[in-house]
Amino acid sequence: MGTPISDTAGALIRDMNSQVESGKPWSFSIDSVSSRLGIPLVDCYRILYKKTPETGTYIPKNFGPDSIIHFLILLDECTGLSESELLMRNAGAFLDHEDTSELAAVFYDQAVSLLQGHTVDDATYEQMLRRYKRHERAWEAYRDYFFNADDLNTSVILGFVEGKNFKYPNLGRFTVEEKLQLLYQRNILNLDGMFHELRAHLRGIPAEEPASKGYSKETQDALAVFSLPGLPKTRSELRGCYKGLMKTYHPDINPAGLEVSKNINSAYSHLIGLFKQSIVHGES
Repeated sequence: MGTPISDTAGALIRDMNSQVESGKPWSFSIDSVSSRLGIPLVDCYRILYKKTPETGTYIPKNFGPDSIIHFLILLDECTGLSESELLMRNAGAFLDHEDTSELAAVFYDQAVSLLQGHTVDDATYEQMLRRYKRHERAWEAYRDYFFNADDLNTSVILGFVEGKNFKYPNLGRFTVEEKLQLLYQRNILNLDGMFHELRAHLRGIPAEEPASKGYSKETQDALAVFSLPGLPKTRSELRGCYKGLMKTYHPDINPAGLEVSKNINSAYSHLIGLFKQSIVHGES
């Protein structure tokens, strides 16, 4: 029934890539997709309304990055096949919940590496404190000076895309960047926990995690989220726990899991930040 999915999706993906390479987010009107599929427009809307419980409570006026789930469902329903998601993933046009969880883990790993490569500069912080008078404003200035968020995002995007070997790397970079921004907006990605100890050091507050006195309440709460009795020996172990929970609670597969996923990411951010503790204290 309809146009073979490999032909239709392939042509649409090429158009997506062309639009992205021209500097614009990709977009298709429902009218144009209906025409290319050879399906009456009314049937396209009927399919989308029928699938509303799976896609949300609205029907998009146009297909784009924020409505790609609707797009995939329409392609599969119109062709009678179920290959569009795989084709879109391989091309770099779509990330499923496992890809998204992996992207978040890569982000935190890169952030930890950035922190580990940082030499604490008390003198610079003192200059900023003299200028801004308040610790909070001085910290923001210090963070923005030494930890460029755009550079971190670029490093994450390029590394993730290279690892995935997408058919259309430019389209993949666009898709990953869009997903990162969505994770920021939902507060699923949060670096506050990782910066906690560095901030405490700069403010002259004793480090919160002395090994001889057990775990702080914040760390105990974070461990409880993962049902862990103590901090794992390696980041890889913690990352495995994180990915396991996100497979269940990620909002892309469990709309009711948004708040839980925020707690998971906050806990992960705090715990993985503890792996760079020795850097702050000047230990090896």
